[in-house]
This record gives sequence, structure tokens and C-alpha cells, in this order.
Amino acid sequence: MSRSGRCAYRRLTRICRRVFGKGLGGDLESGLKVFVDGVNGPGTWEKLPLELRQMREDNAYTLIAQINEGRQPYHRSEAEALSVPTLFVIGGDTPGMLPIISEVLSAHVPNAKKVVIPGAGHSMFRQKPKAFCNAVLSFLVP
Repeated sequence: MSRSGRCAYRRLTRICRRVFGKGLGGDLESGLKVFVDGVNGPGTWEKLPLELRQMREDNAYTLIAQINEGRQPYHRSEAEALSVPTLFVIGGDTPGMLPIISEVLSAHVPNAKKVVIPGAGHSMFRQKPKAFCNAVLSFLVP
């Protein structure tokens, strides 16, 4: 795994552990704020409409379960061993470590295609649904 990939993985793991810790303490919203702001940039949680906050709260327990799985970082050899066509889709305005992860993985997965959706962040499928669907459909039906 590249140095930037290791750094991104470690940062995401630290953020998730903080969410997990806050969740156990009963302060799930504070943990989600740390996670959402860590992935999408400072102040994102405060700008989210209530229904989007609720959706993240409803899904938070899947994130907590993933932390307990003890996942290890991917290694380059694992990415290079993939033998199926793979599509990476990322919003062009996605901040933080996700663009780095997307770039590194797409560079090492054979037959990978990477699509960047301009004007969208991490939730590109909600922010630019037509562009997202076109990217997926173009990949599935060339």
C-alpha cells in the first residue's frame, strides 16, 4: 500500500473509532458530526437538513459494526489481483482522503474505470443522480 493510502486509511480508522466511542457513550450525534465533517469537510454536519442527519443516524450502527470487523488496509497486490471490470465513481468536490483512495485504487485495479462527477461531493448519487446513473449505465452497457 502506498504511503498516502496508509495515511488515508489510518485517518479514516481514527475517525471511525471516535464515532464508535461516542456512540457507546450515548452521544451518537457528536460522533456522527466528527465522522461527517472528517469525510466531507468542517461544518458539513451543521448544514445537513434534519432528514439527512436522521438517515446517517439510522445507518451509524452499520459503521460501528464495520469497526468491530477488524478490517486491515488493502494491499496493492489485492487491488492488482482483481479480475473483473471495476468502476470507481467519485464526486469532483469530495474533500479529504476519499479522492486519494479512489485515485490509488483505480490506478492499481486492472480494467478499472474512474469517473469524476463535477459539482458533486461524496453523495454524488443524490446530488447529481442523472450524471451518476449515466456513469454507471455507460460502464454496464458500453
